[in-house]
This record gives sequence, C-alpha cells and structure tokens, in this order.
Amino acid sequence: MENFCNAVQFNYLSRHGARMPAADDFVNFDQLKTKIVEHSANILRYPFIKNWQNYSPKTHAHVEDLGRWELHHLGNFYGSGLYDMFHGNISPATIKLTASEKRRTKTSSAEFYKAFSRRVTGKALSDIHPVVNNTMLRYWDNCPNYDLTILKNKTQMQQQYAFQNSSYFQNVIKSVNEKLGMNVSLTPDDIKAMFMICATDLAVRNNTDWCSLQTEAEREIINYESDIEDYYSLFYGHTLIQKLTCPLWQDLFASMEDAINKRKLGETYVLGNLRFGHSDTMDTFYSALGLYHDSQPLRADNYAAMKNRMFYESKTTPFSANIAFILYNCGGNEAENYLLKMMVNNQPVTIPGCDSDFCPYLKVRSIYRNYIENCKWRELCNVRTISQAVG
Repeated sequence: MENFCNAVQFNYLSRHGARMPAADDFVNFDQLKTKIVEHSANILRYPFIKNWQNYSPKTHAHVEDLGRWELHHLGNFYGSGLYDMFHGNISPATIKLTASEKRRTKTSSAEFYKAFSRRVTGKALSDIHPVVNNTMLRYWDNCPNYDLTILKNKTQMQQQYAFQNSSYFQNVIKSVNEKLGMNVSLTPDDIKAMFMICATDLAVRNNTDWCSLQTEAEREIINYESDIEDYYSLFYGHTLIQKLTCPLWQDLFASMEDAINKRKLGETYVLGNLRFGHSDTMDTFYSALGLYHDSQPLRADNYAAMKNRMFYESKTTPFSANIAFILYNCGGNEAENYLLKMMVNNQPVTIPGCDSDFCPYLKVRSIYRNYIENCKWRELCNVRTISQAVG
C-alpha cells in the first residue's frame, strides 16, 4: 500500500512522560510511613522503612529523567519514520503543539519536539510552544455532569468498593499486616500508597525495598482494583465518557480536512499536529475508538476470569502512551484519494470497523461521524443532562 501512497500529515496524541507522583501522594506516603513505624511489631525486620526519605514536595508531578528519555525515544522514532514527509524542514507553519494547562504536558511536548526536530532537521528545536487547550485534552475538567454522574456517584463506582471488600483484596491487606506485625490494620488506600512508593522508588532511585512488602500476585490484585476504578470512571463503564471526547475528534478531523483542502490548492498546511494530555485523555479516547473492549465488564466478582483482559491500564496506558494517525495520499486531490493508518504505542493497529491497517479516510470519518459532527460538550456537561449507565 505504501509503495504508491505518500504520508502527508501526522496527528499525534500522547500521555505525558513518566512523572513524579502528585502532592497528595507525597502526603499519603508520609502518613503510611508514620503509621507503620508507630504500629508495626516487626519494624526491625524492615529497617528501610524508618530510614526512607520522602520526595521533595517541589518535585510533585514533574517529568522525571526517565520520562524525558521516553519522549526523546518516541520523537526520534516518529521523526525517523516521517523524515521524507518534512523534507528536512520544520517551521511554525508546519508543526503545531497542543498541551493541557498542566506543566507536565507542556514539558512533554517540548521534549518530544526537541527529538523529533533533531531527527528531521539535524537540530533540536525549541522555537514552537504549545497552545493550551483543556477542553480538548482534559474534557472531564469543568464538567459538572461528569463529576455528578460518575466521580461522585457511589452507585457508579460500587464495583471498586466491592472489590476492595472481596477476599482477594482483603487477603492482600491481611498478608501485608502479618508481614509487618501491625496492631492497627492497613486500609486499601495504605496498600495502594505502598504500591506507588514501590513503583516510584524503582523508577527514580532504582530501589525495590518497598516492593518486598507485596508479592507479584498481590500487585496484580492491586492493579485490578485500579483498573476497575478507571473502567467505570474513564472507560466503557458509562455512555457519557465516550461522548465527552468529541472536542478531540473534532480537532483531529478538522486538521486532516484542512490538510486535504490545502494540498488541493497547493497551500502550506500543518504537517505535524502533536497533542499532549494525560492517562485519562488516552483511556477515554481508547474507549471512544472502540479499543481494548473486553467481552465482559470488569467487576468485583470476575477477577480470575479477567486476568488476561485487554484493558490492563499499566500496559495499555503507560507514561508516554500514544496514538498516531498518519494520513496518506494515494494520487488525486479528493478526500476519497486518502487513507488513514493508526499506530497505538508505536505499533500498527487496525482502526475498529476497518478491514486493514490502511483504511479509507472517508470510511474512518463515517465510523466516528457522530463525535465529529454532533459534538455537544457544553450540553453534555450541564448537570440537567440525563446520562444512561451501562453494564
């Protein structure tokens, strides 16, 4: 297919690079350490707990060195693959960066762009700065109906609470309590904070001390609890979730339509449209695309059956998770002369509803037409809008 088709536009959506935990997490880390030190009979067996130093509050949510490396790797990967499309030149007229209001997404856009431009032009550039667009990249923000219908709806999130009370999760708590000889029980939030210290220390300090308190099997259970939460708040757990992504769909297809129209007129257009958001941006967009759709929803009572599930957030949505849409022209100047190829986390993935990795542009537009043409984000976010829950 690529033999007679040329890439003419690159649309990119990415989660920010690996970052430090949030300020609230640091508070939770301190509270957990204090609780264990004060209530553990076995503290001498785990001397690292007393000696452990929390991270500076100033570093909260900062993109780590590992995150910068990820972004440089990805910028180089896509810059290499699309080198011919740019003909060795990048300018503000041919590249657009968009980020959310958060510093980590702006930093990520800059780091990706440095590596991408170095690969295309031979020089790492920092001349283009991201436009901030929260409605497109944090569409759940300032959306009262999302807060009311999903985040603050205990019925919507009941599967998460039920799994925390299941024998699987309770046995994790019991196991860690026994290891530490706790005279006050740890809570589900304590267990999750411990999991996060393990992950952060491993990534930042290359230290696994805290990881020794939980087994790999127990970490799988903690991951499932987190995935249940995300399934019902960000994924297929509610019909409202997919609909809220419509500003992003509109921007993607407006960009591609502009490319098609301006190529026909021989005018300069944006060759690379790069957007940097969050894990929530990726998860909601995955669900709107129809990706990682398991045959049954994640529930408190089906952990064993879901061990090989498609939606496994630490695998589907790691730091720097990305979706790329590459628009190809195959001769002729009309919309029917264009094909679209999708990459998910650097791998070609057939767009749902298409027959192959290269899918007619107009067919893809038709599949997702409702998001593109009937975007009523403000109306959806009004608390008077009635949304229907799905199982």
